[in-house]
Amino acid sequence: MYTARKIGGRTVLALSLACGALVACAGAAVPAASQASQPSERSPEELLAASKAAHAAKAAGGKVVDVRGAEEFAAGHIDGAIHVPVAEIAARAATGELGAKGDPVVVYCGSGRRAAQAAEALRGAGFTQVVNLGPMSNWENTR
Repeated sequence: MYTARKIGGRTVLALSLACGALVACAGAAVPAASQASQPSERSPEELLAASKAAHAAKAAGGKVVDVRGAEEFAAGHIDGAIHVPVAEIAARAATGELGAKGDPVVVYCGSGRRAAQAAEALRGAGFTQVVNLGPMSNWENTR
């Protein structure tokens, strides 16, 4: 079931699963163009919603994708994440590596800028359950 929620003064569509988890594009609370240019402008509420949506998506079997560079990924990443640099996201999604277009996919990076670009590319490719976690540090934001 889809529900509309107000987050940071913006209306966000959310998909509620039977288990009550929220799986949606929490990043949609900020227009895609704004996310790409100003990722730090997400409010604390938007970041919390993105973190909760990311955890729910992973629990539902979704892929968690680190879109940072190889050295950044090697230095540390979210447990179970796969590495797909942002420049390769569309091509590798087309191979089916990220699952079906209706499966949940969580993207993150260092600051949120590349995650926003990756989320936009995935949505453009037809993926319907994209969660833009933003920066990797937001993974622990579950207050």
